[in-house]
Amino acid sequence: MDAIWNDDSAKWIELKDLIKVGGMGSKILVTIRSNSIASMMGTLPSYILLSYDQMPSYLKHYFAYSSLFPKDFGFAGAQISSLWAGLGLLRSPVGSRQVEHIAAQYIDELHTRSFLEDFEDFGHIYYFKLHDLALYVAKEDLLVVNLRTCNIPEQARHLSVVENDSLNHALFPRSRSVRTILFPIDGMGVGSEALLDAWITRYIYLRLLEIKRLSYSICKLQNLLFLSLRGYVQLETLPKGLGMLISHQHLHLTTKQSILSEEDFASLSNVHTLTFEYCDNLKMLNLSLNCESAIHKLRMKFLHLEHCPRQQTLPQWILGAADTLQTLLIINSHSLKMVPEWLTTMTHLKMLHIVNCSLLLCLPSDMHHLIAL
Repeated sequence: MDAIWNDDSAKWIELKDLIKVGGMGSKILVTIRSNSIASMMGTLPSYILLSYDQMPSYLKHYFAYSSLFPKDFGFAGAQISSLWAGLGLLRSPVGSRQVEHIAAQYIDELHTRSFLEDFEDFGHIYYFKLHDLALYVAKEDLLVVNLRTCNIPEQARHLSVVENDSLNHALFPRSRSVRTILFPIDGMGVGSEALLDAWITRYIYLRLLEIKRLSYSICKLQNLLFLSLRGYVQLETLPKGLGMLISHQHLHLTTKQSILSEEDFASLSNVHTLTFEYCDNLKMLNLSLNCESAIHKLRMKFLHLEHCPRQQTLPQWILGAADTLQTLLIINSHSLKMVPEWLTTMTHLKMLHIVNCSLLLCLPSDMHHLIAL
C-alpha cells in the first residue's frame, strides 16, 4: 500500500482485522511519510533512514545539501556541479580527475541509489527525492529561511531564502560562519541594499551568493567562487572591480548594458561556468578576459547565452576555451545570423543547444569534426 495518509486508527484496526486471514508468512508493505501514522501502525521502523545510513559518508554531504532547495526543484547536471564546486565540496588532487567528472560520478551514485530521479527534455533534469529526509539529516548547518523561521542558529553555514517576507536584519546571525546565501526561487531576492551590505561586511568568507540586487562592495568578497545575478534586469552597470574576484569560477549575469567593460572582466580567466541571460541591450561580448593577444587560454567549460537579442555572432574569445568548453547553450538570440567556422575546432564540446534563433539558417559545414558532440 503506497502513500498512506489516513490517520484514523479505527479504520486501520478494521483493515488489520480483514487482512489477518492471509496465508502464514505473508507480508504487507506500507509506505508513509508521517511519523504519527507509523506510530499508529506499530510495526517495523522506517527503512528510509536505513538507506541513508548505508550510504558512503562522502555521499551523505551531497544529499544533505539538497535540503537547501524547495521540494521537487529541478536541476541540470551542470547546475549541480556548479553548486557543489561553489560550496567547496568537490576536491580533486593534483593530477587526478577534474571536479566535473567527480560531480558526474556522485550524481550517478545518487541516481543509482534512488535518491535522484531524472528525465530528459532539454538535456537531463534531475530531481532530488526524499526531501523530508534531506531536511532531517541537514540539522542546523543547512537552513531554509521562510516565514516560520524565528531564529537562525549561530552555527548555520548555508542559508536558502525561499520567502522574501522572511528577510530582516535581526534574523540573520552575527557570526562570520555563513558561507552560502541562496535565493533558489525565481523572482525572489534581497530588496535592501543595507541588508546586502551588512551581509558582505559580516560574511567575509562567503563562497556562494545568489542575489537579485547588487552592492558595489561585493568586490570585497575575495573567497567568492559562485556569484549569480541571474534575472536582475534592473542592473545598469556591473560593479567596478568585478575582475578583482580572482577566485571566481561560476558567474551568472543579467544586465542592461549595451557593452561590457573589458577592464571589469580582466581577471576572470579562471571562470568555469559563464552565463549571460536577459541582456536585452547587449550588442557585443568582445571581452578580452585578460588577453594579451586575440586568443587567450581560458578554463571555461560551460557557456550559456540566453535572451541576448542583439548578439549577431559568437565572440572570438570563446576560442580561448577550445581545449575545455564542453557545453554551449544559445537560446532566444533573435539577431544571431551566423555561427563562426571556428566552432568546429571545439573538439571537447559534448553538448550544443541552439534554440529559437530564427535568423540562423545554417551551421558550419565541418560540424562532423566535433567528435565528442
